[in-house]
Amino acid sequence: MHRLFYIFAMSAALLLSSCATVLNGTREEVKIDSSDPDAQLLIDGETHGFGSQSVKLERDEDHVIEVIPTKGDPRRVNISPRVNLLVVFNALLPGGTVASIIDWITGAAFNLEPDEVEFDFSQPDGSQYKDQ
Repeated sequence: MHRLFYIFAMSAALLLSSCATVLNGTREEVKIDSSDPDAQLLIDGETHGFGSQSVKLERDEDHVIEVIPTKGDPRRVNISPRVNLLVVFNALLPGGTVASIIDWITGAAFNLEPDEVEFDFSQPDGSQYKDQ
């Protein structure tokens, strides 16, 4: 019985050391909230509609989110990739080295921060955004 458990545990470790590319993908959803529903949303200089929405962005790239309200000054925030530490630990598992290499190549080894931003145009305090 112990041998069967050992075989099952080793098989699970090999199979579950799957890479972040498979589990999380190479894009991450970022939630953008704006207090002005008619504010124009620009991501990396390209128009992405109006108001609040969730967008999927490449995990391994810097992004600039800019919101242009109907009244007032535009506000922007930088979104940056940060290494997902679970990918580092994944390399320690059997077969994890290959999975980690794939994660680095595809960009899935990163998480975007912040992954949620709120632009509050009702307060003219000059703050860019409210980090969640």
